Amino acid sequence: MRPNKRLIAMLASCLIAFPATAAEQFDSEQAAQQHCPSDTVIWMNLRSGSVHAKGQRWYGKTHVGAYVCRKEVVIKGGRVVADAPLEKTADKPAEQWRKVVEDDSRIVYAASMPVAKEGNMVTILSLTDLRKASALSDGTAFLSWETQYRFDCKKRLSRIEAASMYAGNMGAGEVAGSVVYDEPEWKSVPKGSNGELLWKAACGRK
Repeated sequence: MRPNKRLIAMLASCLIAFPATAAEQFDSEQAAQQHCPSDTVIWMNLRSGSVHAKGQRWYGKTHVGAYVCRKEVVIKGGRVVADAPLEKTADKPAEQWRKVVEDDSRIVYAASMPVAKEGNMVTILSLTDLRKASALSDGTAFLSWETQYRFDCKKRLSRIEAASMYAGNMGAGEVAGSVVYDEPEWKSVPKGSNGELLWKAACGRK
């Protein structure tokens, strides 16, 4: 199946280093929380610019990083959201994924169960597994990425809410980069596109 250029373009904004800047950086979670008692503390990887919420695998654990206040962190494309919704792909059983696209460069999977469903709105995860490593703009290599989509099933619209790139296949290895958008743009789902296959998977269409 041909790669869909529009879908690739939608994801292109996610395939960058996601440089993040913070007004204040702290060595401890407690110090950061004292600085912003009414805000949420997150961990920022100072090498890649990735951000991680408390409870996520790399929170406080990357080699070079700092605790920062969510509202002080700005990332290209939007302000960071602390409670990043992406669940670690590698922790999911293989049977929870179903293949929707395969070609010479990658395989695209859709999660068999939605993250959330309310009326016509469905949130679903998609996993893209590369046959050959690609790289972020800072040179960090990755072999897979997971994207959180939200679909308006009735209006046939989609938007990307978050993305995380991983060093290994099927979401394994260290996070190479990640981003969560506050107000992502809605886009129509073109007929005959790979995006339509994800829309069908999310919305139960044939």
